[in-house]
Amino acid sequence: MAFGHPRRRLRLATSFEGPVPEVGAYTYTPLKDAREIRVLKNFRMEVAVYLLDDKLEFRQELSCEVTTIGLDMSTSVPYVALSYTWGDPLPEAPADNDSDASSMSEYWIYCNGARLEVGENLHCYLQQAIAKLDHPIWIDAICIIQQDSAERNAQILVMSEIYAHAFAVFVWLGPSDTASDIA
Repeated sequence: MAFGHPRRRLRLATSFEGPVPEVGAYTYTPLKDAREIRVLKNFRMEVAVYLLDDKLEFRQELSCEVTTIGLDMSTSVPYVALSYTWGDPLPEAPADNDSDASSMSEYWIYCNGARLEVGENLHCYLQQAIAKLDHPIWIDAICIIQQDSAERNAQILVMSEIYAHAFAVFVWLGPSDTASDIA
């Protein structure tokens, strides 16, 4: 659903000791070196409450935690890797980081409590796979800072190791459609 007005995401609170902070965009923590990778874990659906024109709207949203592991430690920390089609690129973020909903993608997840925009195809995969994700997962579009060319290039150099060290590689081509059974 697209929103034509600014919105605020509120956290559900069990106590009301003060104002509930707004949730901002996800900020990556830099990797220590090229042999370290980010993985996502503890996927869950959370109820988010939006305040829109003095009305509350409740939505279920994907949430996860981002953590890092060393490639050399990957045998002791089993993870899976996802290979998928990216689809259309995300819209450019506004220069002033305005939270106006008209500038936001319709697809996002919450990483460590902060919003991260994702492509439609990846969002579709995560919604369908959430119940089955019982191991950390490496997803290039999320686990590599795509806007940081130095990190992106360093991670590309070890990408074959990332896939090789994963105990499983999932392939996602997209949701099924009427022609899926033919393929």
